[in-house]
Amino acid sequence: MARFKFVLPVIVLLVFIFGGYHYYNANLKIVPEKLLQEALTNTVGANSYRYHVKLQMQVDGRTVELSDLDGEKANGKDFHIVGTMQEQQIEVYQIGNVTYLKDGVSGKWVVVPENPVFETEYFMAEINPMSSFNFTGIKNLRYLGIEKHDRQKYYVLECTPGINNDFLTRFWQDFKYKLWIDKGSKKLVKAEVQANNKAKPSDSLSMLVELKDFNAKIKLIAPIK
Repeated sequence: MARFKFVLPVIVLLVFIFGGYHYYNANLKIVPEKLLQEALTNTVGANSYRYHVKLQMQVDGRTVELSDLDGEKANGKDFHIVGTMQEQQIEVYQIGNVTYLKDGVSGKWVVVPENPVFETEYFMAEINPMSSFNFTGIKNLRYLGIEKHDRQKYYVLECTPGINNDFLTRFWQDFKYKLWIDKGSKKLVKAEVQANNKAKPSDSLSMLVELKDFNAKIKLIAPIK
């Protein structure tokens, strides 16, 4: 009995030490600057991935939807997107130098060879969501802790970065990012972005970017021959 009285406090102490060490590793040991840089490097370096992008504006108190698209990038140039853009249904394949555009009325595919339209900066957020993370500087970086969704754990950061992206900075400023980083792979899997209109700061932009299937074997096949 005397031995039990001695062992019990030791066990409690070990549990306390172990729990404190685990909490330190999971929460306090995080260096936000290092975590963000590692996540951006791992994410932007992916050769292929699938994604969801949604852009909305708040104009005079009402919501205007700009785009709501699911996409997949097979490599640096080839992609497939489907969804809505300015309330119009859209589906596009870009394979090599050929664009396949589905007509929203007839449902037929229009083939446009040597088409540069989807290389323009105005489509950067929808076609190349990685361009939204081309940061030129980071301010107000904060680590918000760990969130768990569907048995997966994510580090959560927020910051106000400078951005090298003409599509976003042409009309918007004061960007605020909230970022979710997969705890295992250290890849960025979700971002919520807020910004204010340069000419009318009361109007705002919100953007949601979700990323998955990094470096998956994505093979895009032309919808028609």
